[in-house]
Amino acid sequence: MANKPTAKTISIAAPVGGWNARDPIAAMDELDAPVMDNMFPSTTDVQLRKGYSVHATGLPDIVETLMVYSTFTGETLFAASSGAVYNATAVTAVGTAAITGLTNVQIQYANFTDTTGNQYLHCVNGADAMRVYNGTAWVTVSASSSPGLTGVSGSDIINIGIHVNRLWLVKKSTLSAYYLPSGAAGGAATEFDLGPVFKLGGKLMTMGSWTIDAGEGMDDHAVFITDKGEVAVYKGIDPSSASTWVKVGTYRIAPPIGYRCLVKYAGDLIVITTDGFYPLSKALLSDRTNTAIALSDKIRDAVKQAAETSKAQFGWEALFYPGAPFLLFNIPFASGSHQYVMNTLTGAWGKFTGWDANCFALFGNQPYWGGDTKVYKGWDTYADDGANITANVLQAYQYFKAPGRVKHFKMARPIILTNGAPGILMAMNVDYNAQEPTSSITFTASTAGVWDSGLWDSATWGGDPSIKRDWQTLGAVGTAGGLRLKTVSRGVQIRWQATDVVFEVGGVI
Repeated sequence: MANKPTAKTISIAAPVGGWNARDPIAAMDELDAPVMDNMFPSTTDVQLRKGYSVHATGLPDIVETLMVYSTFTGETLFAASSGAVYNATAVTAVGTAAITGLTNVQIQYANFTDTTGNQYLHCVNGADAMRVYNGTAWVTVSASSSPGLTGVSGSDIINIGIHVNRLWLVKKSTLSAYYLPSGAAGGAATEFDLGPVFKLGGKLMTMGSWTIDAGEGMDDHAVFITDKGEVAVYKGIDPSSASTWVKVGTYRIAPPIGYRCLVKYAGDLIVITTDGFYPLSKALLSDRTNTAIALSDKIRDAVKQAAETSKAQFGWEALFYPGAPFLLFNIPFASGSHQYVMNTLTGAWGKFTGWDANCFALFGNQPYWGGDTKVYKGWDTYADDGANITANVLQAYQYFKAPGRVKHFKMARPIILTNGAPGILMAMNVDYNAQEPTSSITFTASTAGVWDSGLWDSATWGGDPSIKRDWQTLGAVGTAGGLRLKTVSRGVQIRWQATDVVFEVGGVI
């Protein structure tokens, strides 16, 4: 009588639940991943992130600010580096600087259209005179320039915002904001002293405009945030009129990180804080201890650890990119930046490495970032400036329907949708040991074959992605197992669909 087969096979969906840096490693959902580097969880699979290519070169130092001047007819990209601002619109080396002699290039900016239809780019850095670009030339703003500024020195302005067709200026190291006449790109600035409103002191970091439904239809609210995490919210359009300007309330959130701590997303304002990334609509209705309301709740331990180690470093900011779609948060470390990236359809997270970015901007509906002497175009190719992309995922551990019993994991077959031949290593981490596999991954980039030139059965043919199903030996023994997928590729699309695992079940010991 033939022996019954002892091996079992189980199929596991790829970890579309994304990166989990919150739950105990032994209690995670099997579709989560305690490690997800350079893979992006989509709605149906886990995809290799796209890479980047060089856009503009010749900058003198690191690029700390990217600014987009947006008009009715097009866009212009400016890059700020080493005390100067350059036109970086073209795919080439930048030319002569448009602005020189700046004390710093950690610039905040806003596009503004006045009542006559003129379009401007206003820029401030808290040290130099405000600069305004009018589409033709840069203007150093003074009392006599056009547009001009009186009532406050432009060199004292550290941040800038727009609320109901009115420019607001945040004065550095104070609790005062200044507003300009409605619809005007310049003019007499009027102080709005928030000192009596805030109880914890500190300084004003930023202001933004928040459109919400207050029960009587959509209303615009002005939001002011201090470095202590105090928030003042006002409803109305004219701060000089008590009948059209009223304080809604003051609130407390975690301290914000940096002057670029606000981003508009899905009709809300997201605040980058030391506790995580919070939608203002929820943060103001809850206690600070309720971290579950944060967009970043599932990766809260990673965010808090990053804030503890590098909150003082320049480079914290966010970018919403509808094309992926994702909401990206740049996290600067001393060793280089990472990006914590949320799928805006599912809320699942991944982490990008290899994009050593100081700043981001959306230009031509594509993400761009500033690096060391260069501006890069992101999410446009499956290579990092012609180099390989390495990805690493550890899927959540599970007992494979036999808790407490020892398994001998024999083989695994990742189901990969790809248009090439990427280097793929599949391993099994057992019993919560997160050590990376030591086996090397081989990858050789190939050129797609050309019809009537490529050799049949030898050339790699380009075309639509196809399924790759290659078994790999595991040879691991343990009670719980977590699949580890590592890839190396260049110019290749990779979409991880699922994995088949072959194993034998033994006893408790």
